[in-house]
Amino acid sequence: MTNIIVATAGVQGPRGAAFQSGAGAPAANLAGTIDGDFYLDTTNVGFYYGPRTNGLWGTPHPFGNSLNGVPLINITATTDPGVNNDNTQGYSVGSTWVNVTAGRVFIAISVATGAAAWVVNPNRGYLKQTPTTAYSMTVLDRFIFANAASAGFAITLISSATAPNDITIKKIDATANPLTLTPQSGQTIDGASSYTIASPNQSVTLVPNGSAWYVV
Repeated sequence: MTNIIVATAGVQGPRGAAFQSGAGAPAANLAGTIDGDFYLDTTNVGFYYGPRTNGLWGTPHPFGNSLNGVPLINITATTDPGVNNDNTQGYSVGSTWVNVTAGRVFIAISVATGAAAWVVNPNRGYLKQTPTTAYSMTVLDRFIFANAASAGFAITLISSATAPNDITIKKIDATANPLTLTPQSGQTIDGASSYTIASPNQSVTLVPNGSAWYVV
């Protein structure tokens, strides 16, 4: 057997493509990047750029689009979707659009170019929360299973004006430690400034009417 001894290291080859990131859209020929790189704008993480070609990044691509079989989800919108929020932006049938300003959740039922159709999702967020300390509700919450075994705490509701529909809150511990439900300033729950749940396993469903909450 012949032994081969390498006396000196070879020349290191060029690095391969990488995923870069930064705040804002990438500039052409961005320092530290090469052709073939991809780029994530940390201020808009639903989209990525690349691969860089001849120093240019091109238009951003949405994550989770129909190209890889996963419907695109937009959870940072401040307006309702329109006819132009279509397949050219990566949306597909089943995509979700959350208007965080108005508190509405939409589902795409058609994404034809220039003729997209979206419907309000009556079940909105499907999210279940299980807080053990003070908690502030979000527009995506549907159920809150609160555990006050250690101590009572407050749950702050979102504005009735932007709540998509009802919220169910249940106290899941066996103590008498109270849960205090608090609406936004100027709003009420059944005419009162707060609502208390103190009995073990007690629950309440609250329905918004735009300016107040009502117990049903």
